[in-house]
Amino acid sequence: MGVACTAYLQADGNFTRPQVVLGKSAKSLQNVSSSPPLITLLYATVSKNAEQLALVARDRLRNAGGEAEAFNVADFPASRLKDVDTVLIFTSSWGAGAPPPDAVEFCHALDYPQLNLEHLEYAVFEHGPRTNGNSCGRRIDAALHARGATRLMPPLEGGLRSMAPFEAWFAELNRELIGVCLA
Repeated sequence: MGVACTAYLQADGNFTRPQVVLGKSAKSLQNVSSSPPLITLLYATVSKNAEQLALVARDRLRNAGGEAEAFNVADFPASRLKDVDTVLIFTSSWGAGAPPPDAVEFCHALDYPQLNLEHLEYAVFEHGPRTNGNSCGRRIDAALHARGATRLMPPLEGGLRSMAPFEAWFAELNRELIGVCLA
C-alpha cells in the first residue's frame, strides 16, 4: 500500500500537476476522482480521551487536504459503514475490555453476519491500559475483518499517560493513506 498519485497527459504534451489521493490505499484505487474521498473517524469513549484522539486525527487529515468527519459510534449505525470507504476507529478501554456504553449497540451490530464490508478499509486505535486481548478495539477489529473489511494496519492499544503510541500509529497510518507527490 502507499500513496496514489495521478498525473494526466495534456494535449500540449505536458502533464498536469500530480494529484495526491487521500483516504484510499494505492493498491485499492481503481478510479481516481477529482475530489478526495471522505475518511470517517469513529470514536467510542467514556472519558473523552478516544474522542480527543479522533478529533486530532481528523484535523491532521484535513490539514493535509483530506475530507474527514468524526462521529461517536452511538450516532453512527454500523449499517452505515456500507456507505464508507475508509474508517478509522478510536476506542477507550472500559472495565475488563468491554465496549464503552456508547459502543455496545455498534459492536453488536458488527456481529450481524449479513453485513458485507468487503469494500471497506479500516484501522483501529484503542486508548487505555493494555488488556489481555479481549478489548473493545480488538473485538471491533475482528468483527470488521470477519465482515470482509481490509485492515490498513494491525490494531494498536496505546497507553493512558503518553501520546507516543498514538503518534507512532498515526505516522504509520499516514504512510498508508497520505504521501507527497513531487511535481
